[in-house]
Amino acid sequence: MSDAFEVSKEGVKLSYERFLSDGAAGYVLIAAVALLVAAGAPPPFGMERLPMPRIGTELRVLLGVITILLGPALGLLLNGASWFVFGTAQVIAVDLLFKWSRTSPAQWSASQRAFDLHWTRQRFGLDSRWTPPVAGARRTLSLYDAYCYAEEGLRLWRPDLWNAVSYIHGVKHFARALALLSLLGAGYAFSIAAWRWAFWMLAVTVVFVALTGAVAFYQCLVVLFRVHLLTMEAPAAVSGGTDGIGAALSRLRMDATPLRASGKAEAAG
Repeated sequence: MSDAFEVSKEGVKLSYERFLSDGAAGYVLIAAVALLVAAGAPPPFGMERLPMPRIGTELRVLLGVITILLGPALGLLLNGASWFVFGTAQVIAVDLLFKWSRTSPAQWSASQRAFDLHWTRQRFGLDSRWTPPVAGARRTLSLYDAYCYAEEGLRLWRPDLWNAVSYIHGVKHFARALALLSLLGAGYAFSIAAWRWAFWMLAVTVVFVALTGAVAFYQCLVVLFRVHLLTMEAPAAVSGGTDGIGAALSRLRMDATPLRASGKAEAAG
């Protein structure tokens, strides 16, 4: 599945992951601004309202086409900005959920049983906290650290398997972008002294940040469990560290070489 955004005579083509990650958030922003303008919402900070000119049919069609084309670009900006605003909260949420999954096995029995979490943790030498790399010392990986390695490995050597779970990646980005949009909505409500709306928008922001962390935790489990199943013959980690995930990625790359060769042969034939 290609991540490219294509415009042709057949229409606009956008992969489902790219739509969820970027396009959907951009279109939500455009729709929100359009609704505020149509409802006659006051400008922020008491600014003077700009006169709205009459728009003809041709100009409306042109604006519609521009909106379709700019939606993914605006969504990409929201996606990047939301990572800098809420990325730390997302990673902390993953670490906390992983810690709770270890200390409360009865409460998190679904994660333990569905993803063989105990063996996956031992296989990759995972810990519930992040430790900075130190020269000459063995580094312990957190769940999110190992996931980042595994994600890049699947993208590089098994894109077919990554495409099967990429929709989770898109949902995570969409939820995080909605958190940022909610925060911007709270800021707008504060600027026009709509205190009740500002409070509710802040509450919605917290909800979407929590959802982002939960989806990110689920994505980490799915990706690592698949890498674990694909590379079960690779050596496990010894007392933590990157050797477990490193061995798994090496095996993943070795197994992908004949698959790529057979794919090229079929394409040539």
